[in-house]
Amino acid sequence: MTRIHDHPSPFQFCSLSSSSRYGNAYVVSSPSTHVLIDYGLSRRRLERYLKQKGISPDQIDAIFISHEHSDHSRALNIKSPFHVRHNISKLYSATNTWKHLGMTGVNPVVPGTHIEVGDMRITGIPKPHDAAEPLAFSISHNEHKLGIITDLGTITPAIVEHFRDANHLIIESNYDTDLQNNSGRPWPFIKRITGEQGHLSNEEAGHLLQQIASKNTENILLAHLSLDCNTPDLALAAAQASLEHLGFKGQLRVAPPDQPSHWFGCSPIAPRSHILPS
Repeated sequence: MTRIHDHPSPFQFCSLSSSSRYGNAYVVSSPSTHVLIDYGLSRRRLERYLKQKGISPDQIDAIFISHEHSDHSRALNIKSPFHVRHNISKLYSATNTWKHLGMTGVNPVVPGTHIEVGDMRITGIPKPHDAAEPLAFSISHNEHKLGIITDLGTITPAIVEHFRDANHLIIESNYDTDLQNNSGRPWPFIKRITGEQGHLSNEEAGHLLQQIASKNTENILLAHLSLDCNTPDLALAAAQASLEHLGFKGQLRVAPPDQPSHWFGCSPIAPRSHILPS
């Protein structure tokens, strides 16, 4: 199948869907290797969205699952799963995630170790979230590194240390604190979302960006926004405020909740900051 990319590049990524309601999945692509990070969509949506981005589903080489929550793993438990239909045998996640999902005979990710898939190197990094053994992922290709950091309850030294040198970032900016606190949701639910095993607020995402982004960061995609307690404008404003003094000259965008984003890749950095609609 001919690959039709928005920004031709030897290393590209995009979001296919990014929300608790519609599921989460991200695709990372090089000329010879294609990897899915998270698996929270139906087979038909995955197939349709991949084809929209110029990738045949049969080209996917491996699938990595960050944790067992259904918006990241839903496709495992449906009739005729995507990976079965397309003969994808390389499914990876942490051992305790597989145990929680009741799956055996799959590939474990040992945190901190590298897994080679084609011309990419994928590393799972432990993160705080209310799941069995949740992981953030870094994907390296030649001199470029992408960090995928969602469902993060609090910022840890290990997360900062590992992702400080990433050229590209997919980072959670889940909720606006005022909207969350005044949402009328049950208080235990709010405490779960805002707690140290929950999700990052816009302000907390900004604090993380201050510690890991730099003038060498090419692309930042804000992901996993709450549909009820956040807006793209609020998330973008918080991120931009945090990036003002870092010399950031790359692209800053928000991942759509229920459809693919644009492609992002290691193209030359524009001469000034661009904050563009998704």
